[in-house]
Amino acid sequence: MEVHRVGESTRWIPYCGEAPGSEVWLSRWSLDPVLGTCLVLLALALWRPAAGRVSTPGRLCSLRCAWGLTVLLYVSPLCALSSTFFTVRVIHHIALVLVMAPLLAFGWEPWLRRLPTPLWTATAIAAVTFWTWHAPAPYAAALSSVSIYALMQFTLLASATAFWIAVRRSGPVAAMGATLATTVSMGLLGALITFAGRPLYEPHFASTLGWGVSPLQDQQLAGLAIMLLGTLRFFWHSQLSGPGNVDEASLAGRASRLLQAWFYVSFFALPISGWVMWSTLPSDLPLSIAGVIPFPNLPFDQLSEGLQQRLMQWAATAHFWIVWTTTLAIPGHAGAAVLHYLVKRDKVLPSMFDLNGPQVPGVLGSAPDKGSAA
Repeated sequence: MEVHRVGESTRWIPYCGEAPGSEVWLSRWSLDPVLGTCLVLLALALWRPAAGRVSTPGRLCSLRCAWGLTVLLYVSPLCALSSTFFTVRVIHHIALVLVMAPLLAFGWEPWLRRLPTPLWTATAIAAVTFWTWHAPAPYAAALSSVSIYALMQFTLLASATAFWIAVRRSGPVAAMGATLATTVSMGLLGALITFAGRPLYEPHFASTLGWGVSPLQDQQLAGLAIMLLGTLRFFWHSQLSGPGNVDEASLAGRASRLLQAWFYVSFFALPISGWVMWSTLPSDLPLSIAGVIPFPNLPFDQLSEGLQQRLMQWAATAHFWIVWTTTLAIPGHAGAAVLHYLVKRDKVLPSMFDLNGPQVPGVLGSAPDKGSAA
């Protein structure tokens, strides 16, 4: 990595290379010999015939997916594009801590069982690490030195992996509390970046201009990415696992999963459709959350009037059906809970609140060798 100063301007050349233009970025593959050698050796280990005898198929698949994600993040043109856009760098980091880390936590679990990972300590360390590297000064330092960049990547991945290991070892209530705390932490960081009002990250002050994007627009989009993608991933994790004593193949089991998925989709779709509607209104009314927290409109003012009207009609239709579908789904969800607790008298509802005890089948986390990396 080099930083060249020409006059008053700074030319940043981070690990992924100098910020590419729109004409050449697809040809910018990383050819780092050290990383390439490590990836080849790992591929030989993961795809050798004997690999299936030392690990379960699920864990082996998880580690292979982590290998593929490494290629995508550090070898493909996406790496070079992260030198241009802070938004892409943020998505890179979100993929690192919310996708690769749980894959490694699941794949390496048999070898990490003795690693001490207290849940709330791991949660605090992961949050502090993520906040630290997304502060302007440490971020600029990481893009000024290959060694500091490597430290940033390693600490982000290591702290996130420890967090997901701790979550997998915990009961559902504690795990949900930790994921919710992390969601709030990432949301707050995303909000601070989005509403900063001025560009904060010096390596991207000029890198986006050749693409017709201002550094402030890039930064605002990055903040929204942290809020939306981070929150979506944590809520998706929270709904993937459920009581093991539910017959997933039955009609009731499938309906339960579908209903859960709908609630989490509507959690994002409802405010987003409302945001689109408000941003297409032919007025300059300020947007705010609960009438207190100011929130920016989407940049639809540059679109044609006809396209704005079509967007508003689409968003209004989507908003209408989301509201009514969710309204009808709520009593169905509550009715299913009453059915299990009062009629069937099984342990589905208590197991969702970790009331059966950690050794009772049906409690999340009671079968550590099964499940998924999510």
